[in-house]
Amino acid sequence: MVRFGIDLGGTKTEIIALDDTGGELLRRRVLTPGDDYHAMLDTVAALVTDAERELHARGTVGIGTPGSMSRATGLLRGSNSVCLNGRPIKGDLEALLRREVRISNDANCFALSEAIDGAGRGQEVVFGVILGTGVGAGIVVRSHVLTGINAIAGEWGHNPLPWPTDEERPGPSCFCGLRGCIETFLSGPGMEHDHWAVTAQRASSHAIVTGAASGDAGCEATMQRYEQRLARALAHVINIVDPDVIVLGGGMSNIDRLYAKVPERWGRWVFSDRVDTRLVADLIHYAANGAYDAAVLISGDDDFVPAVEAVNALGKQVWVATWSAEELSTDLRVRCFGQIRLSDGIAAFRVERPRLLDRERGVPPRGPRPAFGPATLSPPAEDTLDRALSELQRAEARLPHVSRGYFVMRWKSHALPPAGQERETLVQQLLAAGLIEEFEVKDPEGRQVVAIRTRAREGNVREPDGNVALPS
Repeated sequence: MVRFGIDLGGTKTEIIALDDTGGELLRRRVLTPGDDYHAMLDTVAALVTDAERELHARGTVGIGTPGSMSRATGLLRGSNSVCLNGRPIKGDLEALLRREVRISNDANCFALSEAIDGAGRGQEVVFGVILGTGVGAGIVVRSHVLTGINAIAGEWGHNPLPWPTDEERPGPSCFCGLRGCIETFLSGPGMEHDHWAVTAQRASSHAIVTGAASGDAGCEATMQRYEQRLARALAHVINIVDPDVIVLGGGMSNIDRLYAKVPERWGRWVFSDRVDTRLVADLIHYAANGAYDAAVLISGDDDFVPAVEAVNALGKQVWVATWSAEELSTDLRVRCFGQIRLSDGIAAFRVERPRLLDRERGVPPRGPRPAFGPATLSPPAEDTLDRALSELQRAEARLPHVSRGYFVMRWKSHALPPAGQERETLVQQLLAAGLIEEFEVKDPEGRQVVAIRTRAREGNVREPDGNVALPS
């Protein structure tokens, strides 16, 4: 059975199709129509219909959207896409699609995803924040979403900005009918309005961030106001919920400087002698959307392990930049692709950079990925098999077992040929060379599947922990 998940946002609407194992089959993104309820319904219906036509399969449908379904009326309420409020969106979509449609708050969906297999994995309390066209949040405790008796738990964006200055009172008007809501300050449009109010210049949030990085004083002042307001708003959350981790998502979460600047500021308002709550990026979102081929995390803390694992699961590489190898914990060393020594300079980093152990052993840098032709079992190049083994070892380090189908169709890596027949041919070559072996195992649902695993070659020493090459 195919499962369709739809993110119905104020700016874009995106659909993803998943198979029974959670593997991605399809992903599409379109612009969300303007303030037009029926156009939004048609957009969702068209995405589902087109996906089913392409996949030749019918699926279930779940939708995440700002706001929540009223338990009193069954109508949507609290959405910053105001044309949806007071509408029977669930019933209307079910009529269009002729099946049950499940709808949940988008921030709750985001927070749960990050808590289960994202940047908040393994943490007891996760506060997931969406900073985009609107501002919302979700609370996950021990891997369960906290919904609340009124179904509004986590509606952080519609609380007043805490500890406001005289200049911030009474605050901008909000679509909810009040003034000074957090959303009016911390959304993308909120930053743009604040910049215009102070400088009398119209600029997009992206232009403001770029301007600040280029030394524009007005843009830098806007950024500093934004950072202080976000620090106050999150400090208020820490005082009430005291989460282990706060994960940022949405367009504004792409502002890299927030992850250093905000924690530097929030201690002033947190009612504690120290703050152990961590502010982290939505790394799994970046990886899933192809925002990078490899990530560089400037730290050596164990705190990064959940995020690294999540990105690894999507076939992306994570490097860790530190001053010395001693800063890497054993747990982190096993999971990251390699280390970049800051003393060498970050500029030395590149996607195809040779692994450190190769360099230290004097192994020549590997060339670009070879072109793979039609399916054939002709002898492959040695470095082709080495790269494939390295990728399989990385998958083994992340997963309880690596099914053959998963590695051939779903494991994402720039070091391997495209998923499908070309990668299946490579697996056949590895088997023929005796470098890997097949075995049967039961998956979590009790089904018998064929899995693959690496075998050490005669006279060849496996790399540390049987995984990718890491600094010794």
